[in-house]
Amino acid sequence: MPADAQPAPSTLPVLDIPFTFSQVPLLSSGQFRDEARSKWDQRISIDDLEELHRLGLLVPLYRADDDREAESLPAPHEDDSSKIARYAREGMIRDPQGEDASLWPHRRPDNAGDTWWDGFFYSRWQLLGLRDALQQRENLRIVADDPRLVVEEDGRYRTFAARQRHEVKPQEVV
Repeated sequence: MPADAQPAPSTLPVLDIPFTFSQVPLLSSGQFRDEARSKWDQRISIDDLEELHRLGLLVPLYRADDDREAESLPAPHEDDSSKIARYAREGMIRDPQGEDASLWPHRRPDNAGDTWWDGFFYSRWQLLGLRDALQQRENLRIVADDPRLVVEEDGRYRTFAARQRHEVKPQEVV
């Protein structure tokens, strides 16, 4: 990360605000892809989401993780019955920004039941940055062909990703 780039703050404190996502609920990966296709005419695959995430260009706001020990997290109002609030009260929500994206399976395991879900929560506001993230990914592919540009451009795209995440988060609480 360049010296002048600030790391994006965690999204976890947003869960402390009562009914934060009650008016504009968060989306699962599948719902995010459906919205991108139906509202924005952006056809993206789960592989696209995975690559955008790995590159840091479009990182989900939250990830539900029931495989690890519960953590002390902001506790949404007990009357909030949304999926994100229930997971947060159980201490199972993580901020994916600081975690290694390569560790997370996006694909449904062969032995998974019909209720399997990859655990990612996206904001509807992130749909606004999807087209830019896809363009930045394409630019990275072009830059990767010229090793002289890789280091310079890597810093630029990390700054882009941090800015995108910062711009998305405050919209949720308005």
